Formats: sequence, C-alpha cells, structure tokens
Amino acid sequence: MENLSMWRAADGDWHLMYSGNNWDSARYATGIARCGAGLNPIRGLPGNHQGPGGMDVFAAADGSERVVWHWWNGSTRFPMTGVLTRPSTGFLVS
Repeated sequence: MENLSMWRAADGDWHLMYSGNNWDSARYATGIARCGAGLNPIRGLPGNHQGPGGMDVFAAADGSERVVWHWWNGSTRFPMTGVLTRPSTGFLVS
C-alpha cells in the first residue's frame, strides 16, 4: 500500500484512499476503505484510464468533494481530477 490519504466525509465517516501494485503498469489500482469497515476497491476510474493511483480528496469552492489522481498510458503517468459521489452502492468518481 502506498499514497495513503485520509479524509472525513460530510456524514462524519472517515475514509482511507490507498494505491497498490506496480505503479508503472495498468495493474496499479486505487482503493477506498471506510474506517472500521471492509475494503471496497475502485479500479479503472472514469474514461477507462488504466492504473489509477495516488488519489486524494479536496473540497471545491461549492462544497462538493473532488478527487485528484494519476493514471498510466503505458509509458507515462498523467494527472486527472473528478467529482466524488457516494451512491448507495459505494463510491463513484465522474
């Protein structure tokens, strides 16, 4: 595990984002765990970008939760941003 990032969501729950596997491959992945609960990994974030990792949460000016991460194109990593939402089934990044 690497690139650990922890944040407290609007509902008061604490969550941990983490990355794992080979950073220089499409096998690299990001997971999100609610503290005190089981892991619920996210793989292949929006746009089918491979090897997502290094995710971190920040609050936008409008109060929404946003995320920044990087993805792998086979030779280079590129930064991305998105909106983090939590439907009833887990997390969604768009």
